[in-house]
Amino acid sequence: MNIILTKSKRKAHELDQGRIQFGIPIEGRMHEGFGTLWATKCPDGLLSISIVFALPAEEHSRTQVRIPVPQSGTDALELHPEQSVARFRLYL
Repeated sequence: MNIILTKSKRKAHELDQGRIQFGIPIEGRMHEGFGTLWATKCPDGLLSISIVFALPAEEHSRTQVRIPVPQSGTDALELHPEQSVARFRLYL
């Protein structure tokens, strides 16, 4: 998996483990749903931000997906207007 480093107006601890509602294109298809943000501060002050979510479960297995958030996603990341739904929202 590639790690993308971005500049953010938010700190890693503000984002990390926050619930997110998202809609992002992956390989030509729009993926929408809910997940968790993973955010890590790097020594140079940049952040590595990913959205982590589980694909629909099969009978005996479950697949966890981790999608790195590019700079355009970091810039578009906003507080969700309905905090009872999720802390953050991102639609690209």
